[in-house]
Amino acid sequence: MKRIAAAILFLAASGAWAGVERDTETPDLVSIGHGAQVLEGETVGDMVVVGGSATVRGTVEGDLVVIGGAADLDGTVVGDMVALGAARLGPKASVGKDLVVLGGALDMDPGAKVAKARTVISPGSIGRPGGGAWEWAKSGLLRARPIAPALWWSWVLAAAFGLLYALVAAGAPAPVEACAQALQGRPFTALLAGVLGLTGLAPFAFLLVASVIGIAALPLVFFAALAMIFAGKAGVCVLIGRWSGGLLKTAAFEKTAAAAAAGAALLFLCCAVPIAGLGVWALTTVLGFGAALLAGVDSLQRERGALAESAPAAEAPADATAAQPPAGFWLRLGATVIDGLAFLLIGGLTHLLVLGLGGWALYQVGMWAWKGTTLGGMAMGIRGVRVDGRPMDVPVALVRHLASWLSALPMFLGFFWAGWDPEKRSWHDKIAGTVVVLEPRRRA
Repeated sequence: MKRIAAAILFLAASGAWAGVERDTETPDLVSIGHGAQVLEGETVGDMVVVGGSATVRGTVEGDLVVIGGAADLDGTVVGDMVALGAARLGPKASVGKDLVVLGGALDMDPGAKVAKARTVISPGSIGRPGGGAWEWAKSGLLRARPIAPALWWSWVLAAAFGLLYALVAAGAPAPVEACAQALQGRPFTALLAGVLGLTGLAPFAFLLVASVIGIAALPLVFFAALAMIFAGKAGVCVLIGRWSGGLLKTAAFEKTAAAAAAGAALLFLCCAVPIAGLGVWALTTVLGFGAALLAGVDSLQRERGALAESAPAAEAPADATAAQPPAGFWLRLGATVIDGLAFLLIGGLTHLLVLGLGGWALYQVGMWAWKGTTLGGMAMGIRGVRVDGRPMDVPVALVRHLASWLSALPMFLGFFWAGWDPEKRSWHDKIAGTVVVLEPRRRA
């Protein structure tokens, strides 16, 4: 194999082939840019084909190397055989030393003989019975565990992810700590947020595509969701690592990165357990994403609180609006029905319906940001404000509208939530930090 590697490097560097020394003076066969063949009864020394296919029915006394083409052997190769491409060994094929196939499939007749090692590193073999994916499906997926203990590469992938979580924790300790604290303090809320968030990604992406102008934001949304998953999963690993440190009575896992590494190791060991492994992986992923969402919402609320404290005293009268009683579920439902009818009527006259969901989003965000209510809200005497009484602006109205799709996903449970919530707030109100209240005239 060393001779083959040296020969390939020499060929790449000089464009020539230096044959391996043999006892006989049999000429070598070198072909670059086109195929070559050794017919039955013919004998060559080393055979090298670059950029073409090789067909061997006779004898190659040295090594056979095929780069960028198919190797068809139904004869004898005394030395090694290396194919950087597909390879076929017929019933009369005989390889005196090693067989290596890189990047292509190996079709080997049961009668073919390989004296020493046979190595196939080929994407084409992964999905076939006996390949890596097939073995993982049998010993991993069918046993409900993402890690198959018998497959070394599944442990390599697990170690790579564990290292990635540790690097995320070391490079961004503050967000990871925020995720860990959010999960530790509100585990059930994190679970709910994770379920809603992950199930809402696809509808949210569809909404962006439907709005046309939002297509450009799809890559940003994808990478943001990916970053949240990794940060949240790192936070989960930090909690697991510190919990294990507490059991072992050691302070070695107090640092964020060390705790993440230790937690990842324990997590992946659990992921190798049949039946429970897949559940552990799914649960920690959902919890991690939910914790990242909660940490993000907490950060926004802190920023809003800081802005509110620094705002001038002249804005204080806005609190009077927040003091109004919250609007009940039926008033809000009536306003939504009126909005839908109004949108259909106005959209039919102005061709706004061409925008589809984008037009509905434009109507909702525009009205809430401009008037603090919609046409249906005006008819029912209700309006929406922030929890501190300040009017909604465009960012808040946009967040509220996008969050309303999360409220709609589980059979509109997030909308019905306003019917029994003490504050009469829906899920999207809680996410956006808003409340729908009665207009003063409605109280009379």
